[in-house]
Amino acid sequence: MQKKKGITLITLIVTIVVLIILASVATIMGLGTLEETRVVAFVSEMRIIQSRVDYIYEKIKIGEGDQYLNVGTPVTSELANFAQIQTVIDVVNANCETTGEPKKTATDFQYFSVEQLKEIGIEDVEQEVIIHFATRDVISLTGVKKDNTMYYRLFDLGEGSYIEYQVSTEKPKFTTITKTTGLRATISIENIVYGANINKGNIYYAKKDENNPEKYLWNLVPGTEISVTESGDYAIKMIDGEGNESDIVTVNVALVNTPKLEEGMIPVVWEEKAKKWKTVDKDSGEWYNYSSDAKKWANIMLQDELSVDANGYVTSMGSMFVWIPRYMYQIETLYHTSSDEGGKINIKFLKGNSTVPTDNTNVAITNQSGQGNWNIHPAFSNYGGQELTGIWVAKFEATSAEGVGNSEGSDNVTNKNVRVVPNEQSWRFITVGNAYTVSTNMKNNTDLYGVGIANCDPHLMKNTEWGAVAYLTQSKYGRNGTEVALNNSTDCITGRSNGGIDGSENSFSYEKEEGQLASSTGNIYGIYDLNGGSFERIAAYIDTSAALTNGQELVNAPERHKNVYEASEDETSENNFEINSKAYGDAIYEISSYENQYSAWFSDYSRFSFGTDAFLVRGGGYYSTMLESGIFFYNMNAGVAATNGGFRSVLCII
Repeated sequence: MQKKKGITLITLIVTIVVLIILASVATIMGLGTLEETRVVAFVSEMRIIQSRVDYIYEKIKIGEGDQYLNVGTPVTSELANFAQIQTVIDVVNANCETTGEPKKTATDFQYFSVEQLKEIGIEDVEQEVIIHFATRDVISLTGVKKDNTMYYRLFDLGEGSYIEYQVSTEKPKFTTITKTTGLRATISIENIVYGANINKGNIYYAKKDENNPEKYLWNLVPGTEISVTESGDYAIKMIDGEGNESDIVTVNVALVNTPKLEEGMIPVVWEEKAKKWKTVDKDSGEWYNYSSDAKKWANIMLQDELSVDANGYVTSMGSMFVWIPRYMYQIETLYHTSSDEGGKINIKFLKGNSTVPTDNTNVAITNQSGQGNWNIHPAFSNYGGQELTGIWVAKFEATSAEGVGNSEGSDNVTNKNVRVVPNEQSWRFITVGNAYTVSTNMKNNTDLYGVGIANCDPHLMKNTEWGAVAYLTQSKYGRNGTEVALNNSTDCITGRSNGGIDGSENSFSYEKEEGQLASSTGNIYGIYDLNGGSFERIAAYIDTSAALTNGQELVNAPERHKNVYEASEDETSENNFEINSKAYGDAIYEISSYENQYSAWFSDYSRFSFGTDAFLVRGGGYYSTMLESGIFFYNMNAGVAATNGGFRSVLCII
């Protein structure tokens, strides 16, 4: 009998089971291949992004990558996908607990869309990411699933190395530079140094309150420059990206009236490296800085013998003058007191020819002698009916353009011309009257000094003008209570110094470190020969009926060119000092007691005019001891031509 062929039920069942198993294996293999493809793609794109972020990080470190920081969108709670970002951050932070790395904060990051990534040079990726450039962290918002786990960083996939970034606790550091132009200053923050792995921070500043100097109202600085229009002390600090706060740096800003210039008055600055004066543009902001930090008083040269090379360096000096800007003053301590030290003088610079301080504080102006009183300094007031914004004071004692002969016959003349330069013998052997005449004659010599001199009002220095220099010198904007060093040159060479106030035989030139101690600022920008050298004749005298023969030219001069003091009925009496107690700003009554002949500040010699010695001299001579000369020295004088009697000129521009 023929047998029938077919599939038994058992065989069929076995076959079906085998086919199902084979199909399942194929599906699983296909799924595995797809997952691996997605992981490979994710890793590839994230490596592209990470590489670019590493590059940008290095550019930021050297200050060339800040433009990249403005492309992304700061992560804040206002961002549309903030919830998604926070979810991803939570996943990443869960991994951080295992790895021991610092946890991430969403707001430290910037969000980058695919289009925004293109703006920072990343093409051919389909990732939305958040980036923290300071730590080079890159986190995908899409992520990739592997082995049923979501991953959002290369490091978590084992495809990247985590770089251990220690959170720096180092304080940021910086330096400042201040430029002033008239009643405005710019403080630039420079040489910023952050701690490791930190490259950003914020700058803050606050103007200190005179009455509450430890209280700060901080202002955020948009950039690295602070523009100010008020004098005062400014506190500056930085807070870096990790919250580290720098030490507070205090910068003094002293805004003063722009120095008045006429044609041929050339601004100069001292180039320390070259050891030379150099001409500079008046609007450069680098010409002067009267702050207590810089003490850089404005200097000019006139045209007499001035020559400059192609680089602006002065090869032959013109007559030098220094700007004393308009100010008010207050004697805070030791008013009308004999003292071995100097009293404290406070200064507020004034705007234009007004009574308004450049720090915009409200001050009750007294304008009378007395401790604690605020006075507009009289050197700037009622100058021929005008209020001055400042005066130009000769930087050195006068010498002569034609040279000095060191005799009355050759030097007590009016046909020579004033010259104001260092390292020359001062012009002596001249009466106070002739010293006044040659000073005023400067106005007429445009061929020598430049055409601008015709618009100036030159004259012999008044006693109030000496006081204006002395008080500014004594303040924090000058020597701040330190005595000016002695010019002990036995030949009365201008600008010399022994580096101290004693009788040392050393004599240093004005540009040397020791030489600069003889200036009103303690640096090269100040006024010299205020202590020693030759004693200086001043356009000041008592109103007496006799003994004015040697200064008749001064007696006949306009009121703006002189200070005239009241004389007692007994013209031979020393009562003139007390009779003139109401005078202020002239560094006489306010800074001495007249108990004896050494009753001025620093125990400087002090004797007021009386009798036949109707005129005044200031500063003392080279031969003086530490007590017989000084910026507060004053003495009576007959105004005669003398071996050690010199003078100084002042220019006013009305």
